[in-house]
Amino acid sequence: MGFAIFFVSCEPTVKNDAIVFFNDFESTNMDNIVGGKLMNYNGNQVIGNYFDDGFSMAMDDLPEHNYITISFDLFIHDSWDGNLSYPAGPDWWLMLVDGQSIIETTFSNGICNALWCIQQSYPQNGWRMNDPKTGAFKTDLPLLCYYSELSNGTSIYKISKTVGHSGRKLEVRFFDRLTQPIPNDICDESWSLDNLTLKTLTLN
Repeated sequence: MGFAIFFVSCEPTVKNDAIVFFNDFESTNMDNIVGGKLMNYNGNQVIGNYFDDGFSMAMDDLPEHNYITISFDLFIHDSWDGNLSYPAGPDWWLMLVDGQSIIETTFSNGICNALWCIQQSYPQNGWRMNDPKTGAFKTDLPLLCYYSELSNGTSIYKISKTVGHSGRKLEVRFFDRLTQPIPNDICDESWSLDNLTLKTLTLN
């Protein structure tokens, strides 16, 4: 008697996908953006910079889908203090999809040595203990405000999140909860964003 063994994959398959929004912010087009402002950084135009603030992407009439993927480049400028306690930190960054927290994490551009390490939560959410700049795509970009010709002041993170979603409307909020008691806060630590992409997917 012979036996036939079949292996069935449980991986979902993509029925269709579509890029429904993309902005590299090189023009002044701010369609679907609420609270946007533009600046030039390191030879490119980005949305930002923000301190204790942020912006939203608001979409209507999305095609049929059951998932979305949100992708972007996040620039963490200057002296983010990660998990440090008040008054220097903690320094949180958040992304909400229709009010649901998808990213809620801290970032650090601080030092890390045998004596002292200013840790961050990213790439995880919540309160985690990772070395500063963990998961960064680049860590040697210029400072934004003070001594802007110097390197190692900005880290860039390439972030992509896929989330279950099926509605025709969508709101994505990007904002921070930075802690910094000194004057001119935005020059001490801030963030900006580039290459914002929204894709809808239908997975079987």
